[in-house]
Amino acid sequence: MKVESFEQQLKSMQGNSIGEEKFANREKNIGDEEFTDVASNNPSCFLPSNNNTEVHTIFLCDGWRKILCRCVQCSKLYDELNLTSIFDDDDAIQIYEKQALAKSENLDADKIIADSLANLCYVRKLEVSHDINEFKKSLGDFLREKANTDDVLTAEDVTTFFTNLKEKRKENNNEQRSYLLIIVNSKRLIFIDILEINMKVF
Repeated sequence: MKVESFEQQLKSMQGNSIGEEKFANREKNIGDEEFTDVASNNPSCFLPSNNNTEVHTIFLCDGWRKILCRCVQCSKLYDELNLTSIFDDDDAIQIYEKQALAKSENLDADKIIADSLANLCYVRKLEVSHDINEFKKSLGDFLREKANTDDVLTAEDVTTFFTNLKEKRKENNNEQRSYLLIIVNSKRLIFIDILEINMKVF
């Protein structure tokens, strides 16, 4: 796939001396504060004859917003396509990454689990709690075993651990049944098989 920067696209315009001259001026002023005023007050377009309809992947380097054309025609196009936000410096990947990092640092794992469990019925809460405890126990046993052998923990070891854990859960589901005990009265109990949804009256 061809990767082409915005500057390369401008340079590829042949026979457009106006575009080349303006690009040179823009390139010189890209770091200047006066550049924005020059771009916004310029009535003619930076890309008047770019008829290339081929779609390319482009790499936008730092400061790419400052070299966007802001002529009357392009400004109208930005408005029509609802693209005026591309001039917003706060709409950058670095800003979102910083916000996501700050958000993740404030997350409370226990609160997340508690909130998730709050939306489940009582039976599902028991099952999830059981699975979490099983995972903790299995992981602890696995890490202790690796520590005793003084072996280096590899990606293959981790994959094997999760594969074995998955197989163990399948075996448990086949051999065991989860029952919900309902007390109807003091003399009769009902056990509901959660997996098969069969009622057994004792």
